[in-house]
Amino acid sequence: MIYNSRVSRIFIAALLLLFIASITNAAEERPEEAIFTGIWKGIISNSDQEVDLTVAASEEDNSAISFSLHFNPPRSCKLNAVKSSMEEHKIQLVFDEASGGFCDKLWKGNLTLELLDFKNLKAEIQKSSIGFAEEAFLSKPAQDRCSHCHSPDDE
Repeated sequence: MIYNSRVSRIFIAALLLLFIASITNAAEERPEEAIFTGIWKGIISNSDQEVDLTVAASEEDNSAISFSLHFNPPRSCKLNAVKSSMEEHKIQLVFDEASGGFCDKLWKGNLTLELLDFKNLKAEIQKSSIGFAEEAFLSKPAQDRCSHCHSPDDE
């Protein structure tokens, strides 16, 4: 009887260790672009055009990050983008889906995001084949800011 009790405790302890290890590995497998996660809002430089950027875990694959750029009226359209490359706090994206209207012109164009700190980023929207280039400075609303995040300058 004592033997079975000891084996049961060892078995439970082993299961607990496996569970903790799986949680730790899941956290470590977060993609590097996850530092951009959040809802960012701002205005295109030299205009009144409002723009929102949503960076979130993909609905299809929780370990992947999705990028969605939304232009408010008068443009009223949305572009989805995929990662092309990343270095430190700067990511290059390519628009792979457009909702129509103005955004169709930017399909297959580029979006470069540079994290300035945990609450501000610079977005550059380009499509060189049509000579299009715009820049926006975006911020996270206070309620969407990460309390445990840090600025790239803190490293």
